[in-house]
Amino acid sequence: MKKFKIEESIPKHKHCLICGVSVSVDKEFCSDKCEEQYNKMVKRRKYSLWIMLIFPAFFFILLLLSYRR
Repeated sequence: MKKFKIEESIPKHKHCLICGVSVSVDKEFCSDKCEEQYNKMVKRRKYSLWIMLIFPAFFFILLLLSYRR
C-alpha cells in the first residue's frame, strides 16, 4: 500500500536527454544549451553514419577498378 502512495506523489515528468535533469512532460530539454548539444550530437552521428557507408563503398569500387586492369 505504501508503494502506491509514493508513486502518486511524484508528478509526471521527463528527464532532459542530455543531462538528466527533471523537466515537464511537454519539454525534451532543460535548457537551450542542452538542446544545442543534442543537435550537435545528432549532426555528428549522421556524419559518422555517412562516412561508414560511403568509405567502404568507395574502397570496394577502387578495388574492383584495380582488378579490372
